[in-house]
Formats: sequence, C-alpha cells, structure tokens
Amino acid sequence: MTDQGIRYTYDGTFEGYLCAVLAALRSGKVPASITDRRMESRPDIAIHVATSFKDAQYLYSTISARSSAEVQQMVSDYFLTDAGNLEINLSGDQSI
Repeated sequence: MTDQGIRYTYDGTFEGYLCAVLAALRSGKVPASITDRRMESRPDIAIHVATSFKDAQYLYSTISARSSAEVQQMVSDYFLTDAGNLEINLSGDQSI
C-alpha cells in the first residue's frame, strides 16, 4: 500500500491541505509528503491538488462524523503548527 515516491502539493490554504489529504486517501497510497507548493523542493515530481471547497468540507465533516470533534480540531491544529509561514494575530490588533 505504500509508495514513498508520491508527493502532493496544495495552494497553502487549509482547504487546499484537506483536498491534498483527501487525494492521498482516495489513492490508497501513503504519500511521501503533503506540502504547500511554495515550499516544495521538487515541484517537477509532485502532484498538485486543486482546491475544492466542496471536497474540503466533505473531508472536514467526515472527520468529525467518523471520529470526534477533538480529532477534527487536531487536524486544524496540525495544519496551523506545520505552516511555519503563517502568522496568527491573537491580539485582535489589525495594525500588526
């Protein structure tokens, strides 16, 4: 079931990330990586997954339906902690 050569990229959005995860699940193969395409070191060998809000919503709702809201939150948290180029303004100050 594993094919360590498959690399997926997405557009950097959370919805794009979910679509890349869904593409990997649908392929039945464990990917070598799922990466923001701007950070991919070998874009020539990666499969770029287009963002579909419908597919992203499907996967996000399926996660909570088949597991729990906590697992759904973990998926969001993982995306945010893995995306080093994202800055989150927790202060509410829009001038930052």
